[in-house]
Amino acid sequence: MKIIYVTASLPYGNTEVFAIPEIGELIRRGHEVHLVPMSRYTLTPHSDAEPFMPLTAYRSLTSGEVLRVGSAELLRAPAAVGRVMTRLTAGEPRNIVKKNVASLPRALWLARKARAWGADHIHAYWASVAATTAMIAGEVSGVPWSFTAHRWDITQPNAFRAKLESARFARFISQDGLELARPVAGPQLGDKATIIRMGVPLSPHGAARTTPPAGVQLRLICTGTLIPRKGQRFLLEALSQLKARGVHVELSLAGEGETRGALTTQAQTLGVADRVTFLGNVDHNELLSSYAEGCYDAFILPSLHEGIAVALIEAMSYGLPAIATDVGGTRELLTAGAGQLIPAEDVGSIVDAITTLVENEPERVRQGRAGQERVMAEYDIKGIVDTLEQRFEPPAKTRRNGPR
Repeated sequence: MKIIYVTASLPYGNTEVFAIPEIGELIRRGHEVHLVPMSRYTLTPHSDAEPFMPLTAYRSLTSGEVLRVGSAELLRAPAAVGRVMTRLTAGEPRNIVKKNVASLPRALWLARKARAWGADHIHAYWASVAATTAMIAGEVSGVPWSFTAHRWDITQPNAFRAKLESARFARFISQDGLELARPVAGPQLGDKATIIRMGVPLSPHGAARTTPPAGVQLRLICTGTLIPRKGQRFLLEALSQLKARGVHVELSLAGEGETRGALTTQAQTLGVADRVTFLGNVDHNELLSSYAEGCYDAFILPSLHEGIAVALIEAMSYGLPAIATDVGGTRELLTAGAGQLIPAEDVGSIVDAITTLVENEPERVRQGRAGQERVMAEYDIKGIVDTLEQRFEPPAKTRRNGPR
């Protein structure tokens, strides 16, 4: 199949690394995949996404090519453009109307690209502007399209009902996301919605750990952008309380972001700077190698908001016992003792969860194995892509000639 993925910025930057295994598996199976990012947050691709660069076509909203091709496509199918724009703007607030109208030229450029390439399917990551672009391109070109909804793009809806009506299917990555959509989705939800989780490449990984340095009772790893909603500040507070109890825990924070300076200062103020290592942005393969080599004893995710974190799934696949806040779809992952689920913004619960792992090694081992089994059962990228292939497959003998 020939599939176009409309992304926020992938392959550029670090914002959509969760999509890399999925796209990579599609390519491995012989499908032709093109990426069309809406923005370039950086000019540098994520290291794991570098192979996608030859498959990527980024065009700015105001590039000469976009305006020229978009105008030609508008002249070719004015009625179809009028219909789709009416559906994307009718009854929507002014800010949504502005976003969707601004998306039109590039969406028409994509419509021409999809038709000329002979695309079988267009899939948008996010139900926001990416889905707006995919919907316009799909309806004008006649190529079937779909979208993946995560969380914020559901709680801040952009013509959600119109997109559900137009799309072949709407993918939700969790039951939690599907439930969030019910108030804004309308009657189309039952016919179009499907839960297809995020996946990671899996193979049996040992859960053996290396020996911690003398005096260290637990080595924690937390990965994620250093921003307020990731909740790292609560983790540092917990480390301070553990230190006061005589519990020696070392924490590695992988990632960069706007709160790096504040977190560094907080660690110093709390007297735990010697127990916290700021790793910065870590190469993905290097991070996975550290899991495989047993460099950490547990993974922790103190987020205030989350869909389902692929970073958490990856760590669990290596047998790392997991502690995570009960936000978004995390509850669906940490089921049946597969990890410890704690309230968000609750330092005491973080302390208690870490203490459990420190004081009860058999329980720590049990949680690691249970989490690994949970991930192996439902989050293997091969099974995820099996399902997506079935959804992307064009109906037999369907001809798509675009609007007449």
